[in-house]
Amino acid sequence: MARADRGTLRDPALAGRVLSAYDLATEAHLGGLMGPDYSWLAARIASLESGRPGPRGVVRGQPGPEIREIEHPAPAACQDWWLTIPDHRRFATHAAKMRRVAPHMRTQPDTQAFALTCALWPVEPRNPQHRLKVPTGTPPILLVNARHDPATGHAWAVGVHQQLGRGAALVTYEGAGHGAYQRTACTRRAIDDYLLHLRVPAERRLTCGR
Repeated sequence: MARADRGTLRDPALAGRVLSAYDLATEAHLGGLMGPDYSWLAARIASLESGRPGPRGVVRGQPGPEIREIEHPAPAACQDWWLTIPDHRRFATHAAKMRRVAPHMRTQPDTQAFALTCALWPVEPRNPQHRLKVPTGTPPILLVNARHDPATGHAWAVGVHQQLGRGAALVTYEGAGHGAYQRTACTRRAIDDYLLHLRVPAERRLTCGR
């Protein structure tokens, strides 16, 4: 990270590319933690540290990386977030707090890109964040989240479950990565039961091991 701050961290897998600290956080997040793929992340860090060839990284705006990224669909996503970031000074305050809380990553790249895009979006959000109100008669709702999801934290799912009460069930995959359906037979069974038969776990909370 210090070399990235100095502008001297070169990418052994892509000639001419110099990585910033934000690039490193993006690679760790999208390449290593979302899967997760810790072996790729370890090999990538070792390659960057030594300067020897290794796996290609996550490269914004470049064709053909081993791990592809999908940009945020801002026109749709920004309809769901009301953000109080009117200027760079306010953003810098949030950025400083992120660095204190997470000194190794410094930021959550997806959230930072999201925040900067949507804070300056020219149209007011039509469906901003709010306390949930579920109409009477709504079928049960199934929530699924990994315990260590780097994109949508488990605490968010717990908060939604608390708001919905008996109208929802929460399935927790006791592992890491973004997305839970394919993780285990337990998660597949719970989700299939819901999609095919609209059944949720009777206890309204289910934990699926790794």
